[in-house]
Amino acid sequence: MDEETFIASVVVEPTFEDVLAFACHYDLNEVARIYRLMREGGELKPIIATECGQMLANIEIGFARASEASRD
Repeated sequence: MDEETFIASVVVEPTFEDVLAFACHYDLNEVARIYRLMREGGELKPIIATECGQMLANIEIGFARASEASRD
């Protein structure tokens, strides 16, 4: 399975732990890019699109906070 398909398989049935693991491994921007493509293409149920979007936003906040903390 190629990387994009693998990421898409998590986006379509997201758990926070899986989305976080994929964001760490494949890069948050790449997971978010595939999420946006799927959402814009109508490939996600509305509730899944909302949940996954919230997960990605929370992960982004967490990464930013961790980055700030590591500079202190």
